[in-house]
Amino acid sequence: MVVWVNSIKKCVYPCFVSTVFALVMGVCAPNLFAAGPIIDGAGDSAHQPDNAADNPYLTPAAISLEPQGADANMPERSEQRSFSANDTPSGFKVPRYVSLKYGAVNGRSGPSQNHPVMWRYSRSGLPVIIVAETEFWRKVRDQNGDESWMHKRTLDGRRTVIALQEIMLRAKPRESASARAIAAKDSLFTLEACELGWCKVKADTGHQGYVPQKMIWGAQPL
Repeated sequence: MVVWVNSIKKCVYPCFVSTVFALVMGVCAPNLFAAGPIIDGAGDSAHQPDNAADNPYLTPAAISLEPQGADANMPERSEQRSFSANDTPSGFKVPRYVSLKYGAVNGRSGPSQNHPVMWRYSRSGLPVIIVAETEFWRKVRDQNGDESWMHKRTLDGRRTVIALQEIMLRAKPRESASARAIAAKDSLFTLEACELGWCKVKADTGHQGYVPQKMIWGAQPL
């Protein structure tokens, strides 16, 4: 959730406050995230975003569900290796940040639909890191360090970040700058730029501000 304020003294948290305009990016309706099909790169449904992905009341904490199956074997974390754009099927460097394109995406144990589903992700725009590639599949690492394979059509090149804690969005990149908003933990933003430990981020409403780089995930150098 993001609460936009004219003055930090007027901020009351979390929802339904008459003295402020609240843009809820998800804490007030915790059970609305599980809707729509799982997108896995197969059939026409892979081209249809889950309608729940655009619901402003999606729970911020609904990032990934439990591993699928009691006997699911979690793949080992891959060794971090860097590849230039000339050495990858996509023509882009690895590792790199991307985001989930849909509100429901499967993460599999290997690069095909024959591999079992290890994780089901339920939040459009969630930032992940591509750590390996095949022609059609991408091995990604999430905020918690878990890795799985996703079809390339389920991923978006748009850079996003997620708040690691409740943070202030400030008018300028310094602690003394006025606060434009308060963002709840797990709020998502589009990343515009980072410099000298501060990042400029933007909400879907168009509101924007500066946050400390250390307080968001998805902006660390790779």
